[in-house]
Amino acid sequence: DDLILVPDFVSNHVKHHELHDHCIVLGEVRNLFISKPEHYFQTWLNNCINKELYLSFIEVLEKKSKPHPYFSLTRLPFLNSNFIPWIGFGTNNASVRKEHIAKINGFEESYKGWGYDNIELGLKLYKMGLHFYYEPEALNYHLSHPRNKSDHLKELTANFELFRLRNPGKQTELYWEFITGKLSIEKFNDIVSGSVSDF
Repeated sequence: DDLILVPDFVSNHVKHHELHDHCIVLGEVRNLFISKPEHYFQTWLNNCINKELYLSFIEVLEKKSKPHPYFSLTRLPFLNSNFIPWIGFGTNNASVRKEHIAKINGFEESYKGWGYDNIELGLKLYKMGLHFYYEPEALNYHLSHPRNKSDHLKELTANFELFRLRNPGKQTELYWEFITGKLSIEKFNDIVSGSVSDF
């Protein structure tokens, strides 16, 4: 509902699943900060089957968009060996086979507000042994919306306590240090690389 996909977005996800039965694909997310998007996109929405207009629209979005700070950062370990791919699992650009989601009974629904339902799902799938692939060509543009910083921080903190209770272990504690800025993603990945089985 708040994402615009590039051409071949779906096929760039599917090509990995055709090669691997037990995989998760993470794409690239870019942020768009546009006030009154309904007015901005109206011309395109009225002519959405016009391929040339769509492609020119994507070019405009590329110029106006910025890398998503969190999801761009969590793709860095993919450049080398990634021992913490689950931290980048976000349903705004990820694909996984339905059978794997069913095995873990889907999302944890006890989180209130902005939570860790995505992250927890990614962690569960990682523990199942699924392999994560990063596909930069599977790109979408996220229509960012304003948030109350104070409320967002309260939700983040409260929901992390639930996440910690549900997923105790070294990686969980290191993740909190990472998202609070006390630990770099490179250091996080390096530490976990020596203790992959320590959850």
